[in-house]
Amino acid sequence: ARLSERAGQQQGMSPSRQAPRFLQVLSGRGSLRLFERKGALAVREYRVEKQGVRLDAFLQKAEPSLTKGALHRYLRENKIKVNGKRLPLSARLAVGDTVRLYAPQAAPAQAGGPAYLAAKPYFTPVYEDAQVLVAQKPAGLLVQDEAGVQGDTFLNRARRYLYEKGGPEADALQLCHRLDTGTSGLVIFAKTPAALEQMAELIRTRAVRKEYLCVTLGAPVPPAAKLCAYLVKDAKRGMVRVTHARERGAKEIVTRYETLCTSGALALLRVQLVTGRTHQIRVHMQYIGFPIVGDPKYSLRKTLPTQGQMLHAYQLSFTHPSTGERMTFEAPLPPEFEALLTQLRQERSGL
Repeated sequence: ARLSERAGQQQGMSPSRQAPRFLQVLSGRGSLRLFERKGALAVREYRVEKQGVRLDAFLQKAEPSLTKGALHRYLRENKIKVNGKRLPLSARLAVGDTVRLYAPQAAPAQAGGPAYLAAKPYFTPVYEDAQVLVAQKPAGLLVQDEAGVQGDTFLNRARRYLYEKGGPEADALQLCHRLDTGTSGLVIFAKTPAALEQMAELIRTRAVRKEYLCVTLGAPVPPAAKLCAYLVKDAKRGMVRVTHARERGAKEIVTRYETLCTSGALALLRVQLVTGRTHQIRVHMQYIGFPIVGDPKYSLRKTLPTQGQMLHAYQLSFTHPSTGERMTFEAPLPPEFEALLTQLRQERSGL
């Protein structure tokens, strides 16, 4: 396979003398192209030279460090393209096909130890064994910075936590799923490549049950429902939108909600995330006319003064990848959530 990598400014060059759009260099592996960086990701481009090879096998041979779990995650995030299109990992490639992998570059090593030691030493584990780690993320903390610029992320805090315990799996720890920066609650990590692959399959087949609590502006009608629609990303604005008609690039979304109680103009809901798309709960509730209190993107109306968006991933259930045991975990409400509920209790008892 021929490898191309996109990068930013070439080392040793002044800003006034930038490299051209691409620069071809002969190497032992064939033709190496250096491109401008696309956003915060390094883009690796390969030319297929063998007929009929599977896409996943091709990428794992080209990038031996890639696990199957990482491949599934990159595919879900549209970071694997064949001739500009998204194909399943089981797709058979043809000679001459172009495969692009949009993957983060590794964070630079620190002189005093691993880069993740720059993260703050605040971490709340909920469950841990040799395969998985479940922990509670505070609102306002970035889960992962793929550009490797932000040191204090939830993933880095988890790695620091394991490192300081003397755990050998700190460097190998990977996220199984994500939460938005403004959302608090439970996150699953995998300690081994095998656990990551098994958890990715559970998530892909919707075998991981995720439930949230949120406070909305207005009480939904009906008080409980299953919402089905499609979600379209707007990459330029960093937002998504919901549509009832399938259109190009749209993905199916399914959200269930149940109103637990109301107080004045607000409602406390329990929400089950059936599909796990970007900003799904936030935009789906906004779409039906009941945005989440404190949401900076999708709640345009001013509501109560809060310290963040009132969305909390309070419960996770999944089958353990090694033991086969069904496990359920719950996370207590964060202080800002409790403060708002206390205020609402003063207005109406029973909330």
